[in-house]
Amino acid sequence: MKTILTLLVLLTSLCNGAIYEFFPGFENLYKKADFVGVITLGERDVPKDQYKRASDWVGPHRFFKISSVVSIKGKLKDGDVARLADRRLGTPPYGEILTTERRFLVFLSGDSKYKKSRYQWDEIHAEGSVLPVSPRSNFTRMDKSKPMAFIAQVITEYTLHCKELYEHAIKQQIKLKAANNAQQTIPDTPPAK
Repeated sequence: MKTILTLLVLLTSLCNGAIYEFFPGFENLYKKADFVGVITLGERDVPKDQYKRASDWVGPHRFFKISSVVSIKGKLKDGDVARLADRRLGTPPYGEILTTERRFLVFLSGDSKYKKSRYQWDEIHAEGSVLPVSPRSNFTRMDKSKPMAFIAQVITEYTLHCKELYEHAIKQQIKLKAANNAQQTIPDTPPAK
């Protein structure tokens, strides 16, 4: 039994970022991060040193070239490579959300902690460290000097966006159901001669 536990500990330590913590709160994520802000995902980019390990297609992580939309802590260069995973709060992943041209609120660790790797940024390994952003968000109206208020507003806008999408989907289902019911109640009449 001790041998099995020792092997599990060794294996999990080798899986860079495979273990992550539950949501520690946005203030803790903010304190841990070297970069906090909204980024746009560019093209997928797997660093060569990652091919020999769990590549881009295995596990939760994906590698992207990124560009900064808004920074509220730290700086990054457009074209830097980030290793990201779907870290939505308390939600099991339902399909791939990490796709190019999407925007995300991120809490990233910088390259100073990952000198041996060819990617510059790694998401903090905790729920809430990579969150989708509403396509309607207008960052010029948001106060970047108050990080927690900025984060709260980005999350609120995304929540409202999801609510609107949900309500629209429900309305479409009701219309479709009504149309199907109307078709079923029309009696079959023979064609006119």
